[in-house]
Amino acid sequence: MNGGFLKTADIDLWDDNKRLDIHLGQFSKQNGRAPASGELLDIMLSRMDLPGLDKEDQFAIVELARSIAVNGVRKPPIIDIDGTLLDGNRRVAACHYILNHDEFNSEERRRAEYIYVWQLTEHATDDEREAVVVSLNFEPDHKQDWPEYIKAREVYKEWHAMLALEPRMPNQRAQAAMKRELSKRFALGPEPAAVTRYLKMVDWAQEFDDYHSSDRGKDEFEVKHRSNRYFQYFDELAKGQRPGGVAHALGQDDAFRHLVFDLLFDGKFKNWRQIRQLKYIFENEDSR
Repeated sequence: MNGGFLKTADIDLWDDNKRLDIHLGQFSKQNGRAPASGELLDIMLSRMDLPGLDKEDQFAIVELARSIAVNGVRKPPIIDIDGTLLDGNRRVAACHYILNHDEFNSEERRRAEYIYVWQLTEHATDDEREAVVVSLNFEPDHKQDWPEYIKAREVYKEWHAMLALEPRMPNQRAQAAMKRELSKRFALGPEPAAVTRYLKMVDWAQEFDDYHSSDRGKDEFEVKHRSNRYFQYFDELAKGQRPGGVAHALGQDDAFRHLVFDLLFDGKFKNWRQIRQLKYIFENEDSR
């Protein structure tokens, strides 16, 4: 194969991609023809109204676009000698999204304007062409994404590094702007909500760690393994900061907070709803 850069606008999405079989069948039935390039992009972006489909981003193009806007396309798509896209439909669609959406700035659009691709030579046989498609779509690459607790702790570390550079504690508006910057840096989207969520989760995880290591005298590494295993629960502990909510109850009552931490360490919760049920039971016991 040969490698080189192509302009994204010159790369057509692959209309023979097996992900799109049902979608293309629906479109053809409705319109009596195959979709044009722009319509195929609309299908990939879940902007095409097709029966049986929700309006969600079915192919996770927006999430991928936010990653590419920060890091560029890390795995080159593969095209045939005639320019037909054989692998990388989602990556190319994500680049088109970046170039045509006002969420992204000029630097991020620049990263998506040209894509490094691999191209089969004129000597490639049909069997070799098929092997490319099969190997890249059937065989796992064994890549394992970082667990959420690692992502959250990285965001937390960067957030406090940003705060350390400020001469004084930023006000709420400035903090929101900093969080938006951090969110885009980690490809979490243009809004600060994901960063705020991660910061709260890590704060609760650290309180859990401190309680079990210092107050309970447990091995610190055993405690960290437990907090990582049950990390998703800290999202629930952070919710409901007003009176009546779980976070408010945990902050007001040490006994209730320690009970929740003990039960969580021992793996007694099967789901987060049990924490809310425990709160109700605990409050009713106190009122007797």
